[in-house]
Amino acid sequence: MAGHFVEIFTNSYGEYGLEAAIKHAPTIGIRHLEVALKPHGGHLVVPAEVTLTDESTPEQVRQGLAGLRAAGLSASSCNAGADVSTAEGRRVVKARIDIAAILGTRWIVGSLGHAEDKRTLYEGILDVADYAKSKGMPLCLETHPPLVTNADEGLATLRDLQHDNVFINWDTGNIYYYNQGIDGEAELRKIAPYVRHVHLKDSRKGYREWYFPALGDGTIDLAKVHSILAEVGFYGPYSIEIEGIAGEGKLTLEQRQENLRRSVEHLRSIGFEDVDDQKTTKK
Repeated sequence: MAGHFVEIFTNSYGEYGLEAAIKHAPTIGIRHLEVALKPHGGHLVVPAEVTLTDESTPEQVRQGLAGLRAAGLSASSCNAGADVSTAEGRRVVKARIDIAAILGTRWIVGSLGHAEDKRTLYEGILDVADYAKSKGMPLCLETHPPLVTNADEGLATLRDLQHDNVFINWDTGNIYYYNQGIDGEAELRKIAPYVRHVHLKDSRKGYREWYFPALGDGTIDLAKVHSILAEVGFYGPYSIEIEGIAGEGKLTLEQRQENLRRSVEHLRSIGFEDVDDQKTTKK
């Protein structure tokens, strides 16, 4: 099986954030990170102070870059979404893209808003897509409503936008979370040619069920996901994302590290390999 370009999404470390990711990822053989550039709330809590954001100082960004370099890691992708239907949202996303550029990022991932007025939302997406393109970064839309709730809506969004720098971040768990009674593999086949980034997330395929454990602990066939994407020449970035399980309580750093270690082990057991040769990846 061909090599794979595997990352860890820093949100998987929860409240321990970027510093924990930098220290831990190399110990389990991972050399690339998807760096969150915004806080996260809800079942998964990632405070602003443990990651980089558009409000980070230049010194904080420099320290983040220095930490990555010292650990032999790349911030291969960054998660930088905001509601771009507003001028403030567009400013925020561009500021986050600027940070990503400093970190040497090659892919931008994000959920870009939920405005009912799609015209305004589209205008914002086109604006930030142009900006990301000027930095050499494909803009990959998250598998979130309303833009990419499922494959059909994602394809409709791409047709409406008609922008050569807008692609899809396929989330293997979200496709079940946001859709009832759906076949995730069939959905992926429809949209695979437009996928430029993937969140590897496991679940029990439950609709609106917050159950995103270590990879291999759910029922999603990640090997099949690879097979479908390999058919269109995609080998990564595959970003490991563990958002946890509702009601499981606060996890220690050691528990989060173990979930990630087991996830990497599971991927390797089904043929995934973390490789530095990014030429195997469509951009």
